[in-house]
Amino acid sequence: HSSLVKWPVPLLHVQRRPAERLFKTKFVQDKILNMVLFNHNLINDENRTIYFEPYSGDHSGDAFYSFVDAIKLIKDKRLPQQLDGLQTPVLIYYGQHDQLVPLNNMQSLNALLENSQLFIDERAGHHPMEDHPEGVLEQVIPFLKSNSH
Repeated sequence: HSSLVKWPVPLLHVQRRPAERLFKTKFVQDKILNMVLFNHNLINDENRTIYFEPYSGDHSGDAFYSFVDAIKLIKDKRLPQQLDGLQTPVLIYYGQHDQLVPLNNMQSLNALLENSQLFIDERAGHHPMEDHPEGVLEQVIPFLKSNSH
């Protein structure tokens, strides 16, 4: 497991360093992409540029702190209470090779939500829509059609 999320992100958040400095190096970019993408063929210069573009320029701080807030949200113990009683149909689409969110978190969420279904994609990681877009479409479109009232 990488210590990228466990150590530098909280430390840099406290120090208020610009995101551009953290995400500028190819080493850090590749560490992050290797964590979120199961299909490592997607890790190339073109996709690296596209993926990290929000973390450069005038609004790099906004994107970086949104990233940090998302990490905090995943670990927020209040989330299950806030979702309790939700009646809206929910498709939980999980990439089996996700290195950031453990499967048991998604299984717990599925158990908590009364009207949810958990789908585990064997060909995806943290970003299934990039790793296996066809698989996402195969699950999401029928789910939306069956739940549009």
